[in-house]
Amino acid sequence: MKAGPAWLSGPAASSRNAVFIAMGMLNVALEVSTPDALALLRGHAYATNRTVDDLADDIAHRRIRASELRVDTDR
Repeated sequence: MKAGPAWLSGPAASSRNAVFIAMGMLNVALEVSTPDALALLRGHAYATNRTVDDLADDIAHRRIRASELRVDTDR
């Protein structure tokens, strides 16, 4: 029985799972769209010299609160 494409069960897919979870958490916590959630992840990862995967894992496991990625738009 075939489980699906090989790329779905590879190591990259496993690490990306945290990215999708973190994006969903940002969607809800910050009331942003999915593209904006990904942009926040990418921007924060770049600004803190981390990978998106590592940052997403910290958010998904609640080591970093989603609110820490909030962008101040009042300026």
